[in-house]
Amino acid sequence: YAKWKSEMYGGVNPPKEISGTDLDIAKKKLGDGWRLPTAAEVQELCTKCKLEWTSQNKVDGMKVTGPNGASIFLPFTGYRFKGKIHNTKDDYTAIWTGTLGEGSSDEAWCLRFEQHGKCRAMHDHAYRYFGYSIRPVCK
Repeated sequence: YAKWKSEMYGGVNPPKEISGTDLDIAKKKLGDGWRLPTAAEVQELCTKCKLEWTSQNKVDGMKVTGPNGASIFLPFTGYRFKGKIHNTKDDYTAIWTGTLGEGSSDEAWCLRFEQHGKCRAMHDHAYRYFGYSIRPVCK
């Protein structure tokens, strides 16, 4: 997994936070103003918001409603690992943040959620080579 040490991913010593920087895929693809969420923002979703497993336009996912009543829908996309797509109800889905994990530059923080009878979300970290989705945020 030496490719994660390339300059494209921040080099040998990547920055702790890439949200909103030139390394941020959301900013690169969507332009200024768009970015990956930070780990702190994802943690806030897990601790301060109401989580509800639902379906929108025939797509399963999690509705996240904040204290102010505003909500977002996070579709259940599964993930890719070693060329295989994992997206059954027994699997989970995760959304990357722009914040490196603690202790290793090979990991980053993500929001992980699964159905398994009831909706559950976790502020977690994983190896950056996992094929997780992104959910860009805007200023």
